[in-house]
Amino acid sequence: MLGEDTERFRRSLYVLIKKAVYDGKNTQGRHLNPVIKFGGDHFDQVTWASFNWDCLFESSFYYSSGPNSLARHNPKVVINLLNWRHSASCHTFLKLHGGINWWYEGGNIHYLPFGRQPALNERWLSYERNQTAGTPVILEPSYYKYDDPIYQLLKEQWAHFVRSLLEADLVVIIGYSLPAADLEARRALTIGFQSNTKARFVVIDISQNVCDRYERLFGASRVLSIPRSIADVSEDLSNIIAEHVPSLGI
Repeated sequence: MLGEDTERFRRSLYVLIKKAVYDGKNTQGRHLNPVIKFGGDHFDQVTWASFNWDCLFESSFYYSSGPNSLARHNPKVVINLLNWRHSASCHTFLKLHGGINWWYEGGNIHYLPFGRQPALNERWLSYERNQTAGTPVILEPSYYKYDDPIYQLLKEQWAHFVRSLLEADLVVIIGYSLPAADLEARRALTIGFQSNTKARFVVIDISQNVCDRYERLFGASRVLSIPRSIADVSEDLSNIIAEHVPSLGI
């Protein structure tokens, strides 16, 4: 009986997460579009690592990648993701905590398209009613997330994340507060910072407390803190980084 109660609680939690991060949300503000363009314009390889369960980055990337559906594409991914429109672009996307649009079924992770296509909402409605096979690929918001079997499905992304940090010239952290429960994230960022001494870090967060947290962790000499929202700085990001990190030659 305890197992049934635990599964019911987890299902209710995941449904709540889906409704909170997806229902009623959109990317009409296009705040990430200039950031995506900045990466593609200035670097040979760009790795985007998301700790969010939502679809905002995928949506921004897809709709900004071309003028119509024939020209649009997704970034590369490092795991086998069925129904994903792969591309040969310089952009690689890591969804480190999984997402409400990734579904594990039949030994594979399936991508559920967002927006007007009904697949995502229909799957979640069936899941809420306990009428569908498989499970959402989501790491729960707790200290135990890395003990979850789902983590094994995402583990290659974490290895790629560390490798990218070790090779990076610039690491831009946007709106990620580095909560105490994200032990793997803290470990990866610390390894990247300590081992890759040439990399400069830029932290963009509306909270000064979050910016201070990174400076306490890494020091201030290689960290540029910008206590503003991404909506405030996205259009001017290239100039800000060119001014404060002239060694990149941007």
